[in-house]
Amino acid sequence: TWTGDTGGGEGPLVACLNLSLSGHGMNTRDMDVTTPAGIQFGMMLPWAQLNSWNYWRHPWLQGERLQAIFTDYARLRYRMLPYIYSLARAARETGLPMMRAMPLHWPDAPDAYDCLRQYMFGPSLLVSAFTSEVWLPEGVWHNFWTGEALDGGGWVKPEVPDDRGAPMLVPAGAIIPMGPDIDYVGQRPDDELTVHVWAGAPGSFTLYEDDGTSYHFEGGAFRTTEIACEPTDAGFCVTVAAPRGDFAGAVAERELSFVLHGLGAVSSVACNGNALPASATGPRPRWQVDDRGDAVISLGRRDLSEVELLIT
Repeated sequence: TWTGDTGGGEGPLVACLNLSLSGHGMNTRDMDVTTPAGIQFGMMLPWAQLNSWNYWRHPWLQGERLQAIFTDYARLRYRMLPYIYSLARAARETGLPMMRAMPLHWPDAPDAYDCLRQYMFGPSLLVSAFTSEVWLPEGVWHNFWTGEALDGGGWVKPEVPDDRGAPMLVPAGAIIPMGPDIDYVGQRPDDELTVHVWAGAPGSFTLYEDDGTSYHFEGGAFRTTEIACEPTDAGFCVTVAAPRGDFAGAVAERELSFVLHGLGAVSSVACNGNALPASATGPRPRWQVDDRGDAVISLGRRDLSEVELLIT
């Protein structure tokens, strides 16, 4: 569903919220490339549409700053395709749309009905546009841009870098699988996966895959993988169950990595009971803490089945 020739501002955002409340799984509007907020809103929709057949909507005509911002968001969206494609499957199976107005998740919270400039993009990402203030439900939330932890239960003004459009936040326990940096679908084999996990609460996500081109999934040609996380007495645990199902062209092995956000100090990482070395280089598997304080775990090329990570 497209909102029509109404531009890409706050009006179409409200229209998209209404569409989500009506159960439309795939909705969009014409992306506004003249502001960072418009770019963020346009890229973080089920269908990102840059309607540049007319006028001056081409990114490279907006000046160096906006072109760089557009490029960053486009690359982020393409890395998020494993997450987005899984949301599309969930929408087909459950009727819960990919873009979700806040009352869909929090129907008993009065503040949810005042959220006209924010929404959930799937269960793991809160997106806002054309505002600096967002409402956070109860619980711990993480600033997607800075990593800062915020307490929910009210309206907040998260820090937003100058080259980003508006706040984006992630609830504790969120899981977002991401692929490699690509310019277009099919540019390279689907053989790299990085699972981003935000600590602080239990969570789960179902990664869905099929051949991406045919309707063979209707006959059962697809694969799902359950990923879960939870705090433990010793630290934090992430588990990946054995994949279920198969389809023609499914990759058997991937370069598999995990990024754990919001853990604080990390002293050790074990995979399936085996301690991993702390190192930024050298053979994999290994782990390190990056400049943001996140634990980056590189398991190397392997299948995705039955992984258990214990981080302390």
